[in-house]
Amino acid sequence: MAALQYLESIQNEHPELADWYNSLADLYQKKLWNQLSLKLDQFVALSAFQAGDALIKLYHNFITDFETKINPLKLAHFAVIVSQQYSEKEAAISFLEGVIEKLQATKERRIEEPILYIKMQISKFKLEQGDQKESNYKESSGDQGGMALLYPPSFQRREFGSL
Repeated sequence: MAALQYLESIQNEHPELADWYNSLADLYQKKLWNQLSLKLDQFVALSAFQAGDALIKLYHNFITDFETKINPLKLAHFAVIVSQQYSEKEAAISFLEGVIEKLQATKERRIEEPILYIKMQISKFKLEQGDQKESNYKESSGDQGGMALLYPPSFQRREFGSL
């Protein structure tokens, strides 16, 4: 129940968000994982969590407790949001690579899209660092906007036809 203890501790720091914390704790205790992930989606968008490392702490102290119980794409979504709070791009990339490893370890069949979503964010960070080769960025006169970003050729043909 470390996750609930964490919610209680941060409730003291942000008493104005007590209703949110109570709602999250209630959904967690009832093991309503889908509803909890939907409520978390609203919660992480609050302005109180847009600065500092509050989202990083929330992820590591709360979300990791039930990360295998929620939709893998929703987990990837949370991971991408949290990664944007890291001040160092390398730390964010390392965090996201860890989430990919966790997704792969679940042996679920529906992890291709969440992993691709996370890899897109990793590539974005690498582009921001100026590392075009590692970001899978390709210049091409025939694609839209000059980028054929991240998608392997087989995926492009299957999902998008020709860019």
